[in-house]
Amino acid sequence: MSNPEISVIITTYKRKPDMLRRAVKSVLLQSFEDIELIVVDDNVPSQRAIMAVRDTVESFSDDRVSYCTNERKKGACGARNTGITKARGKYIAFLDDDDEFCSDKLLKMHDALKDSDAGMVVSDFYKKDDESDKIKSVLLKYDEDDIRYGMLCGNHIGASNPLIKKECFDMCGMFDEDMLSAQDLELWCRIAEKYRIKILHECLTIWHVHEGDSITKHPQNKLASNQKLIEKNFDFLKGHPRAHAHLLLIQSKRCIQMQDKKAAFKKYGQALSIYPLYILKKTPLFFAWFIKYRK
Repeated sequence: MSNPEISVIITTYKRKPDMLRRAVKSVLLQSFEDIELIVVDDNVPSQRAIMAVRDTVESFSDDRVSYCTNERKKGACGARNTGITKARGKYIAFLDDDDEFCSDKLLKMHDALKDSDAGMVVSDFYKKDDESDKIKSVLLKYDEDDIRYGMLCGNHIGASNPLIKKECFDMCGMFDEDMLSAQDLELWCRIAEKYRIKILHECLTIWHVHEGDSITKHPQNKLASNQKLIEKNFDFLKGHPRAHAHLLLIQSKRCIQMQDKKAAFKKYGQALSIYPLYILKKTPLFFAWFIKYRK
């Protein structure tokens, strides 16, 4: 049996069966058919949850689909790394279990990447509010020639977005499982350091926003990961002070969420000293966070 051209990896944990079914269906109905789909179940040790996921996956009766469980709970990026080690394709795509691919996503991304020196391709995407059923297009406004800078100034490229050459993981490594947040951004930055990243200006993924999402959850983890992101990209940030200031401003937000006003003002001051023009424009937002996250 020959290896597939593209491996798609869906990681799943405590997800409603209908959401997982929607994600799997969006992969199997792709116009590009030379794929394998690897579903990595991170629900250990809950046998009940594992059986529900297995039943959902096996209900598709498609020999392109394989299923595996982690020996221990590894988190989303640890589960993605499990999928990478099992992938046989030349290209890898990830899909969160509550998102979905548009029907021509893999075809269009594969065409953009196959004869290119780029290592990764990303695209605009749809953001859908599942409660209101409203959907909007999110356009990536990055400069393709300096996409690492753009991402560090505000990352909009989630794990469900890219198609990546498998060789990138050999050259750049996999997701950093020691980071508790922003693992996708950290990996994209490592790839951007060694490879060109292409942008397709067409919405090819649907990112679903629903009640299970929480942007204020675990601010301590987000703060620690943000600091690690700065440390890993420190040499690059020395030449891109606006991106450095932006990351420090986000740290101040996390401190506000943690009700640590002293630390928040310290981070704000550091950001202001690095790139005052940008931070002064953001000052109203900084004080608005105090109102939004007050207890």
